[in-house]
Amino acid sequence: MAIVVEMKGCCRKQKMVLKEGMFDDLSNWIGGTGPGKAVKTYIQEIIIEVVFEYLFGPISDAAKSTIIYKTIKRTVGMLDLKDFTGLISGDQSACENLSKNLIVSIVGVINDEIVGEFDLMTQNLMGRFNPEAGSAGSAGKSMLNVIRAAITVIEPMLARILLEKIKDEKTLGQLSQTICKIEFKDLIKDIPGAETLMNFFDE
Repeated sequence: MAIVVEMKGCCRKQKMVLKEGMFDDLSNWIGGTGPGKAVKTYIQEIIIEVVFEYLFGPISDAAKSTIIYKTIKRTVGMLDLKDFTGLISGDQSACENLSKNLIVSIVGVINDEIVGEFDLMTQNLMGRFNPEAGSAGSAGKSMLNVIRAAITVIEPMLARILLEKIKDEKTLGQLSQTICKIEFKDLIKDIPGAETLMNFFDE
């Protein structure tokens, strides 16, 4: 499914606030198996598309099979109700929380991929070692073990460095602003259950 999201201006034109005392009712509605769940899923798909296209460009079928896309989808799917309602309301802190979680998850995936590639290379090389390899095989195995141990130490440091670098380049703030610009009311108005969702909010 392709969701067309047009971003205009700097800010959301329609600000919404969850009505007082409606948090539990909204939680029950979107946590059920009826229209509420479908509306929540649709909103999550909007967020996923906006985030992916902002960071990496248009979504294709090939893109949806990538680990990065799946990571974004999983991270958005883990939103708690407080941040979920905050995103609908255009709350800046909710947009910032999601942005940070997305960047942390993506950096983590990149780290894991680097480690995974090294481990695969190591397994391939170890498969070639045999008793006839003698000291050469033993030396190679020892060297790879040292490198793997170093990677284990460096990996969390690299993740922190990458995250700080991304912050310095304002990617985090720009992503947060992009998410906060999404006009959810306009985008979901034609789907079943949208009117019920809007009744939980004041404009």
